[in-house]
Amino acid sequence: MKRISAVVTLLIVALFVAGGCTSDPVKDDIVSYTKAVAPVIKGAQGIEKKSAEIGKETDPKVLATKFKNELLPLVVDLKGKLEAVKPATKEVQDIHNAYLGVIKNTEDGIRGVAEALEKQDQKLAKASADKLSGVDQGEQKFLKDIADLAQKHNVKLQ
Repeated sequence: MKRISAVVTLLIVALFVAGGCTSDPVKDDIVSYTKAVAPVIKGAQGIEKKSAEIGKETDPKVLATKFKNELLPLVVDLKGKLEAVKPATKEVQDIHNAYLGVIKNTEDGIRGVAEALEKQDQKLAKASADKLSGVDQGEQKFLKDIADLAQKHNVKLQ
């Protein structure tokens, strides 16, 4: 979730390069999508803050509790808000669904870490950490994919 600020910066304002109405449904969908998703992602910055706060904890049982009761609800809320966004075109849907997959992996990873801490299960801890390790790459791919699609359809994202 380290890249939330970058995601917000990219998505916060979607501007048309060409003025007036467009006959490109993908272009319209990109603009609509970025306007819908930017505030959701911006609101998710609390996940980064909470994660940093929890990361200072050293007691495994307290960590497990904080993962379950403090961090996980934030991720579940983010996932729910993203699931409510329904892009109109297949191109934007594909990008959105891939990003939603990243958030689902985050949720699964956090659940797994909490369970691993409770059970002191090294194997589960490794599997959960592996899920979480791909989150930054997934967020970067989302940024690149939405930027590439926007460029292809003459939408300038700032």
